Amino acid sequence: MMNLTQKFIEARTRLQPYPPMAETTPLIPEMADPDWIKNAYQIQEELGKIDKMIKQIDGKQVQKTKAQFQDALNQEILVMRSQLVKQMQDTSKRIQRYEHQQIDPSDLEARIFLKYSAKSMKQLMNTLTNNFRVLQSKFIDGLQKPTQQLDVATMDKEARGYYEQAQQQLQEDTQDVTQICKDVNSIVQMVGQLAAQVYECGTIIDRIDQNLMEAEDFIDKGNNNLEKAKKTQDSVSKLRSFTYALILANYILAAVMMGLKLVKYLHPSKPTPPNPNPTP
Repeated sequence: MMNLTQKFIEARTRLQPYPPMAETTPLIPEMADPDWIKNAYQIQEELGKIDKMIKQIDGKQVQKTKAQFQDALNQEILVMRSQLVKQMQDTSKRIQRYEHQQIDPSDLEARIFLKYSAKSMKQLMNTLTNNFRVLQSKFIDGLQKPTQQLDVATMDKEARGYYEQAQQQLQEDTQDVTQICKDVNSIVQMVGQLAAQVYECGTIIDRIDQNLMEAEDFIDKGNNNLEKAKKTQDSVSKLRSFTYALILANYILAAVMMGLKLVKYLHPSKPTPPNPNPTP
């Protein structure tokens, strides 16, 4: 005869395990993010790339001050700067398109998210632009510093010729790089001005949105006042109609009374003659 422990073990082995509820059916169904959230994430990734590129250029400039041969690093830095300027221009335009995208006016969550996320993106873009300007100033200052001069008097004629040719080429390259940096600075300044204009436009649009919301409140209040006035007008109209009915009834009663008086005046009642034969 089986004891209770063996029966419990056999019953437990016959049970089929059920999968956990969390693995089969999620408690909260997954919903795809709307476009205004996806675009915000993508722009934030681009801003992160710009920040990373600025830090890489800063590291290259620090490395250039410690290196003996700087021409290759200068060329690499110029290429990175041109890529960075293009990335900043594209990102600024994308922020502007993101701020002015069409959304459902009744979607309050989207309007609030779009307003504050665009403002945060523009502030971060201004910060990155200022950081890039600082790097530009450091780069130009490094180009304008005089390089260490060699003792030309101790060189032979051939070495002196190579040295003078290298110095002339270095001066020409320095002038070209300085001009390129000035052009890049002007582009960065234009980007900063564009970002400032976008920020001002955003401020104006925020004011317009606020005025529109206030106008909607005024319209709602006006509609409520019109409903109240309509109800009051209906009540006054009913009271006026009742008053007119009473006045008309009074006129009718007055006319009836005057008619009765006129009939009574035209046909006065005759007195009853006395009875000649009174009864005993």
